[in-house]
Amino acid sequence: MNSLRLGFSTGVLYTTDIPINERIGFFKELGCSVIELGYLKEDRMKDEPLAELDPDLLKDFSWVSLHAPGSNWKIRNDEKTLEVLKKIQDFHNRRPLNLVVFHPDSFEDFSIMRQFTFPVGIENMDARKVSFQHPEALQAIFSKNPSWRMTLDLNHVYTNDRSMKLAKDLTDAFADRIAEFHISGFAELHEPLFQTHRTEILSAAFDRSLPMIVESQVNSLEEARTEFKYIMDFFSANNS
Repeated sequence: MNSLRLGFSTGVLYTTDIPINERIGFFKELGCSVIELGYLKEDRMKDEPLAELDPDLLKDFSWVSLHAPGSNWKIRNDEKTLEVLKKIQDFHNRRPLNLVVFHPDSFEDFSIMRQFTFPVGIENMDARKVSFQHPEALQAIFSKNPSWRMTLDLNHVYTNDRSMKLAKDLTDAFADRIAEFHISGFAELHEPLFQTHRTEILSAAFDRSLPMIVESQVNSLEEARTEFKYIMDFFSANNS
């Protein structure tokens, strides 16, 4: 395992037909010490059921987070929402998760979360969204939910502010809440860093002891391997 807490979201290979258990095995073999189970799209809950995922596959990872659905999914006090959250809770009961990441703009009802025990985090949004890119809007959620953590998505920061000053603003506001980073390159959204060379995104990771989850969309295991090496080489050369 590498000393840098670097790993992938299982969702980065969504364009392939590689089963999730094989992806997890590949990331482990690659040397990833952390991993995020990527369920950004609700359909993945049906295609890759959490109930069928063997927790033993994750035993060698020091950090396991899960990205809850966020694309066109709203958190309401209804059966559809409860069904998804119960699936996450059931998995958490079998293999405790370090964090479950939500998009803040998914919430229409916060009270529904009180019946679940998995640790909740929200992430800052990209420039396509109406809100939740800046500290003020995020603080409004944390004020209502003081135990919640934060995923600092540095790609999302870059889409809003090429200077990356926003990363410092978010860090200054929430350093004690930030539990992990999301990193990826940028051309149009989440392209690989080895192709886009947006190293300023990597440079903004203020605490390199925190888990770093790669969200770069790759089309093969070989591209994932190349992305992993590119990031590792960057941090080896810039280890201050």
